Amino acid sequence: MHSHTWLLVSQAMFALTCIATDTRAQTSAPPTTIDTPAGKMVVIDGSRNPSDIPDHALWRHCFYKLAHAKRLTATDYIDSIGLSREDLTQVLKTAEQQAARDEACAQRIEAEPHALQEITLDCRYRDLEARDRLLERLSPEGREQLRVWADGIRRGMTVYWPANDIEQFKRPY
Repeated sequence: MHSHTWLLVSQAMFALTCIATDTRAQTSAPPTTIDTPAGKMVVIDGSRNPSDIPDHALWRHCFYKLAHAKRLTATDYIDSIGLSREDLTQVLKTAEQQAARDEACAQRIEAEPHALQEITLDCRYRDLEARDRLLERLSPEGREQLRVWADGIRRGMTVYWPANDIEQFKRPY
């Protein structure tokens, strides 16, 4: 599979795993599993168990969400985060770079398919490093605003992942 095709498939699969919900319950419950034609899936409901959604999944989703909002010129949505113009510029720049990070990972996987798990883990670390570099560049107020916004996104996510691969999905946490 060509890297561009793999990237599109990867993005579509991830988009299908993250479905926004409006519930905000604070109860904690173990993740549930459901049977699907493809096998058992673990369902992680961010409104019930936000801490079960790994940071790599959250921030990758946040970066795509922000880059998409920018492409759509959804300024009301972007402005609702409450960032200064300087901080917002840094956030959107990092968000727009997510597609390039994913493309680089797709190329590595295509070149070394036998190393899928190791490359995937390395790519997740790179996403988290991008987040950390971004947070270091923001003002203290901007850092807090972005974290609050991301926490709201986490609580609105529902992630579906194959049960037989859930431990790999959680890495790194």
